[in-house]
Amino acid sequence: MVSERSLEVLKAIVRDYVASREPVGSKTIVERHAFGVSAATIRNDMAQLEDEQLIAAPHTSSGRVPTDKGYRVFVDHLAGARPLSSAQRHAIETFLGAPNDLDEVLGRTVRLLSQLTNQVALVQYPSMVRARVQHIELVQSASCCRTCRQRSGPCRSSCARTPSRSAAWSSRRSSSRSPRTARTAW
Repeated sequence: MVSERSLEVLKAIVRDYVASREPVGSKTIVERHAFGVSAATIRNDMAQLEDEQLIAAPHTSSGRVPTDKGYRVFVDHLAGARPLSSAQRHAIETFLGAPNDLDEVLGRTVRLLSQLTNQVALVQYPSMVRARVQHIELVQSASCCRTCRQRSGPCRSSCARTPSRSAAWSSRRSSSRSPRTARTAW
C-alpha cells in the first residue's frame, strides 16, 4: 500500500511531467515542492510508487514518469476536478450552440477541447461496419415513418410517402417474414 506522502509525490510527478515533458527526479521534487523532507526520502517514496507500478524510469538513472496506472490514480483520486463556473458553462453552451447533426456537434466539441487544453484533440466515430439493428419501428400514417436503433450508434428516423396505407403494412408484413437481412440506405 502507498502512503499519503507517496500519493502527494505521485501528484507532483504527474503535474511536473505534464508541464515539462521531462522525467522528474527526486531533487526536482524537493526544489519545486514543499515536502519538508530530503531527496533521499522522496526517492524512497518513488521506490514505493515504482513497486506499485504507478511510475517508471524510461532510462537507467533518469527521473520517473507516470505509467497508465499512475495517471488513472491521479485522475480518479488526486486531480481534484473543479466544477465549471457559470461563465465557463455559458461560453461552452454558446460555442456549441444548437448544431444540426452529429458531425457538427463533434467538430465543435473537438475544437473547444483543443482550445481549452492547448493540445491536439481527436474524435473517433464508432465503427458502423458491424453494427446490428436492435429495433425497427414502422408507424402507420399518411406517410410511412421508420425508426431504426442500432446497438452501437445513433437512432435514425425517416419518413417516406406511400401510395396507400395498405402498401406500408404489406411492406411490413413481408419484411417480417423474410429470413434475409434487409439492407436500407439511410
